[in-house]
Amino acid sequence: MKTQTLSSVILAATLFASNAFAAGKARVEVSAKKLDGDRAEFTFKTLAADGLKINSDGPWKLEIKDGGSVKFEKPQMKRTEWKEADATFVQPGKVKPKSNSTQISYKLTAFICTQDKAQCFREVIDSKADVKW
Repeated sequence: MKTQTLSSVILAATLFASNAFAAGKARVEVSAKKLDGDRAEFTFKTLAADGLKINSDGPWKLEIKDGGSVKFEKPQMKRTEWKEADATFVQPGKVKPKSNSTQISYKLTAFICTQDKAQCFREVIDSKADVKW
């Protein structure tokens, strides 16, 4: 009984520690570029925290939860649409007339590792960005 309880406590502590360590390992910069007419292009760039690096092996994903004044062509994008060279998702959208900014609510799943890839982390960034074009 004591061994089983001790094992449960150790497992819970290990899971808690690994999840706590993973938090804040990456951030996303969202920018926009106005195109012709009512079109704009939105870039979601992932940046790893100091001492860490982007891991391209994981199943990256971007979900636009609320585009504000922008109608996105693809509200969900997967790893195959992610640009590995600069760790970005580029998302075209249609903007409302006379608008030049919006707030975008999104969830981006990223994968980050230590420099030597000894530890890797799945980072889910559920956030909002104020974007101007």
